[in-house]
Amino acid sequence: MFEKFLRFTHKNWRYILPAIIALFIGSLFGPSVEEYDAAVRKNTELDNRNEEMSLKNSQLEEENTQLEAKVKEAEPFFKLKDEERKEKEAELKKKEEAAKAKKEAEEKAASEAEKKAQEEADRIAEEKEKKGYDTGITYDQLARTPDDYIGEKVKFHGTVVQVIEGDGTTQIRFAVGDDYDTILYAELDSSIVDSRILEDDKITIMGLSTGLLTYESTMGGDISIPGISIEKVER
Repeated sequence: MFEKFLRFTHKNWRYILPAIIALFIGSLFGPSVEEYDAAVRKNTELDNRNEEMSLKNSQLEEENTQLEAKVKEAEPFFKLKDEERKEKEAELKKKEEAAKAKKEAEEKAASEAEKKAQEEADRIAEEKEKKGYDTGITYDQLARTPDDYIGEKVKFHGTVVQVIEGDGTTQIRFAVGDDYDTILYAELDSSIVDSRILEDDKITIMGLSTGLLTYESTMGGDISIPGISIEKVER
């Protein structure tokens, strides 16, 4: 038996040797059973994941289709809302423009009123300036309603009744129209006259009404007379 095996081997060594070498190389480089099983499991796992991904993709596509259908269904509603928004914006813009126009009209009216008031004030001032001290205001007016004429220009001719000289100022009691029943008090800066003012001088005084001056008489009672701040004196 062994001799037959040797004769067979010796006769067919050209075929047996390559087969042995091929088996040896296969054992060195070929995959093992465990590796093959692992590869199969990995492929199966990947196939399962691919199926899951395909299923999810299908679900997402279906959801997208449903969402597109809902959006398309809601388009009229969105359009209506957009029209309402545009209407409200137009209404708001109209109100803003109306408010702006009203404000501009009010400002224009106020400006025109202010301009007219200023023109009237300038006219009155110009008339007063032209009149100068010849305003026609009487002693009786100053005595009865003195507050109405404070700061107004006045002009009176009369007689000096009393003179009190101070440091740079002169105070006088003055009989308007030489009537000792129409006495007024007046004060002037001494520098506006070339010479001293004395009692019994007949002069014309021009100045501004200062209201009433009240002082105590020798009898103990209060006396109130009109006051004048003299700006000019004519002898």
